[in-house]
Amino acid sequence: MSKRRQAAIADAYRPIVRSFLLSGSFFYLFITVGHWMKQTGPDFLVLAGISSATVLIYHLMRVKVLGAERLDLARLELVGVTANLLIYLNVLTHVLLQFDKGMLIYFVLMAMVYSMSGVTMRSTLLSVALALLTLYAFIRDLPPDEFNQYFFVSVATTFASLGIASLLRKAIHRQIEARLIADEMAGKAQTLADHDSLTGLPNRRSIFQKLDALTREGSPFWFGVVDLDGFKSINDSYGHITGDGLLCKIAERLGELAGETVSIGRLAGDEFALFVKGGEDEGAVQELGDRILAHLSAPCEISMLRLSVGGSIGFAHFPTMATTNQQLYERADYALYRAKDNARGRTLIFNAREQAEMNENARIEKALRQADLEEEMYLVFQPQQHLVEDRICGFEALARWRNPVLGLVPPDKFIRAAERAGLIQNLTGILFRKGLAALGRWTPDTSISFNLSARDLADRAFIFSLVAQVY
Repeated sequence: MSKRRQAAIADAYRPIVRSFLLSGSFFYLFITVGHWMKQTGPDFLVLAGISSATVLIYHLMRVKVLGAERLDLARLELVGVTANLLIYLNVLTHVLLQFDKGMLIYFVLMAMVYSMSGVTMRSTLLSVALALLTLYAFIRDLPPDEFNQYFFVSVATTFASLGIASLLRKAIHRQIEARLIADEMAGKAQTLADHDSLTGLPNRRSIFQKLDALTREGSPFWFGVVDLDGFKSINDSYGHITGDGLLCKIAERLGELAGETVSIGRLAGDEFALFVKGGEDEGAVQELGDRILAHLSAPCEISMLRLSVGGSIGFAHFPTMATTNQQLYERADYALYRAKDNARGRTLIFNAREQAEMNENARIEKALRQADLEEEMYLVFQPQQHLVEDRICGFEALARWRNPVLGLVPPDKFIRAAERAGLIQNLTGILFRKGLAALGRWTPDTSISFNLSARDLADRAFIFSLVAQVY
């Protein structure tokens, strides 16, 4: 029998045995009072002593043994056997001291009680056999008629006890089986909930749970975000099956670098997470990141294709660079963004410079959300010279933003902020209308050039809405 099944049986029988001991304690307390009222002399001392000791032992077993947090099946079985032996001792002592043939029926009742209270079939059979063999020892010298009467009662009791014990255990064991199956299914469901179905790595939910647990614990650690470079083009060119196979290979390679101090997970798409235990040794973390990127960039054999991707990593440290899990994730993600923006294929650690840039970007993004863009956004026009005809043939429209709080904000900063905030199409629409209005005031042979964001170009419906304004 497996340990898991033994533990389940012990958990199922524990409340049954606790209830049995509680009722037994009250019963033998009542018996002790009865002895005190009816018995005298040595008989009183023996019978009352055994019954009161039974009350005390039952109480101690119920509170100390069965009240423990962990209880194995062997200990629970020992409690059951001890309880049965105390019942047997009380009855046997009473019969020996004050024999009466009517008392022999107690051994039959004992067998019935044992069939319902025994924890295992082994202890039940031993207890029932002890009660009935003792009964036989007392009836063997009785006249034949009385012997036959008690003997047939014993045989009937044996079969009844075995039947009751079998039915009771079958019902309890079915309940245990159902519970084990439910626990197994719950475990599988928890695994599915906490792990990525494609790579088998801890998923985003599990990653943020771990982030929350580690930040509450307060121990220092590094959190990193890994993003693959070039994965999207492979996924688009060769299909999702090949892309999924490549992600699994990358997950395997990351797993090869995991260990006691390094653990990994998959955030989403081609983004992975890294946890690195330890202090503030930036040099060691930089070296680890570079080693990971070198390992990832090695070619992968996928469906007879030899494919390669690169990667970038952003790291942030808890608690020196962030004090909450959300801050830590945002700063590691920002470090990744800066790594990809400046030079792909490198490891970047969040520091004071990134913090200053992040704060400035947050101010710009907040101002963008609160701004009257129609009023604050405007265009300046850079002339375009026709070299052959030596004349101005058109103008390039350049976006400008003057905010009452921030003043004149450089285009490279507010355009990136608008892209991150999801406001770029709103911004483009306003400036495009202003550009067309300016074009309408110029001579017919003058053209205008208008710059679009990559996010604008990725949305066909939006491009068509711009074209519709021209014609």
